[in-house]
Amino acid sequence: METNRKIVIYGSGRYPRDFLYVFDSIQVACYVDDEEHGCIKSFEVLQKDRNKVFVIICKYEEKKAQENLRKIGFKRGIDFVSAEALFHTLDFPIRNIAAKKDVYVYGTGDVSHNFFHNFVEKNPDIEILGCVDSNPEKKGKTFFRRKIYMPEEVLHSPDSFFIIASTLYYQEIKENLLKYGKKENEDFISCFAVNQWASWMMRETIYDVPRLDYVCPKPFQDAALMHEGRLSVCAGVRDVENRNTPLFYSEFDHVWHSNIMKILRLSVINGTYSFCDEQKCELKYNCGKRTIDTNELHYSMHKSKSQLEYIAKKDTFSKDMVFHDTNYNTREREYPEVVMCSFDRTCNLYCPSCRSQRYVADRKQEELLQNFTDRIKAELLPHVERIKVAGDGEAFASKVYRRILFNQELSRHIRQIGILSNGTLLTPSNFDKLAENYNSIKIFISMDGCTKETAEKLRAGADFEKWKKNMEYLGHKREEGKIDFFAFNFVVQRENYLEMEEYIKMCLGFRADGIKFSQLKRIGEQSVEEFEQKNMFDSDGNMKPELEKVVQNELFRRPEVHLFTWINW
Repeated sequence: METNRKIVIYGSGRYPRDFLYVFDSIQVACYVDDEEHGCIKSFEVLQKDRNKVFVIICKYEEKKAQENLRKIGFKRGIDFVSAEALFHTLDFPIRNIAAKKDVYVYGTGDVSHNFFHNFVEKNPDIEILGCVDSNPEKKGKTFFRRKIYMPEEVLHSPDSFFIIASTLYYQEIKENLLKYGKKENEDFISCFAVNQWASWMMRETIYDVPRLDYVCPKPFQDAALMHEGRLSVCAGVRDVENRNTPLFYSEFDHVWHSNIMKILRLSVINGTYSFCDEQKCELKYNCGKRTIDTNELHYSMHKSKSQLEYIAKKDTFSKDMVFHDTNYNTREREYPEVVMCSFDRTCNLYCPSCRSQRYVADRKQEELLQNFTDRIKAELLPHVERIKVAGDGEAFASKVYRRILFNQELSRHIRQIGILSNGTLLTPSNFDKLAENYNSIKIFISMDGCTKETAEKLRAGADFEKWKKNMEYLGHKREEGKIDFFAFNFVVQRENYLEMEEYIKMCLGFRADGIKFSQLKRIGEQSVEEFEQKNMFDSDGNMKPELEKVVQNELFRRPEVHLFTWINW
């Protein structure tokens, strides 16, 4: 938005506060509303400043506000605009670029296929002139009805813009573009940055219903580095990391302060928690008067705008919700306090609830992971106080995770380390190496059985007897105070639910501080039929009778046991 006039916000209450938290570069001259109250003037004062002000409408009852402005001679687009009409400016300006330059997609592999399917075909007004690929066998062929060019055919043109749709070869493509004098963000960008998620997320939380009067600190101080280096803030975020530009292709500062992260933080400040999953949230049990109803989450995808305006207006002024202006002053730290590394899927096991075969990064993928690890070790990890490792693979099976865990330089300033592991490789020697480097260690172990037959079936590739010896050693170290927190996780399913009681006894024998039972999720290659056969919950999320009978045992009332709730490690 470019204007030489003074900016006036038409509206009061939550909407303008939400809007200006994200659009924080806008300099506001004054606020007006339908009725004068406090420092808010009546919109009629605008009449005398007709040619000196530009109005942004921040009201749920937008149509009425537009009518009021038209009555005093204001014209839409010339003298005023709705706040929602500016949401698209939060996205990468690919439409503006496509109107001035020839846009090519660089790459014709799986990433490019997904980009065409999920973005290009859904935005036919954005013209993609062609594709670029260095494979000579593809020259002259087509990809999604676009001609494939060799790099040397199009890279010389000053009027070209390139969307890099490749993961493994991103760095090579980038270096090639730089050799031709191309500049990042001006002449090329990663396809992961070309999306419309920021505008969608802004609308989602603006029109969502507030649920909590508590500000969760995690979006302001925690960072989770997920698959492909995508940035999230915690495990409780509902897939927002898939909407951000991965750190593989962008600087940490750029993503940490991005529009998507701003909106995620706003959803916490305004109490909507629009992108949070209550089943994964460790804080929801002590965070305010109201709890999150998962049936409400993302309801706005299925309601009309008029319905949204009515619901949001009604709930905004509800007497049982208190919004504090000071909440909107909350800003993220320069660097996060806690970083979770969960970006390598490499694992020594292949559990049916997770994957069908053992996964080890190939040479090209490992090179990418190594480069990324070197970057975060230099740019990010020296500034944080605590790190957690793994969650998407096995901490001690991954070469890149071991480079973090056993790095003496990092251990000099990191106060605490947390490890999420299946425990099979957490041998006495590996633990002793950690103990040499870190003063504070937390360990969270995943195992889905307490008998050899069950454990080795559900944790394929494990040696249960060796695992128990590792746990006995760690139990002694917990007793000695060498481990600050020692917890276990058990994914409940048809094959193991009858072992839950004995699992508790076994873990208590290992001096466990926490024992968490998790609900089975349908991931990996399971069919719906296979999942339903294994799942111990019905379609409404309630325990099946046979499971409900098991958890009546007094063991499940012990303070160490967390039955299908979060455990903070």
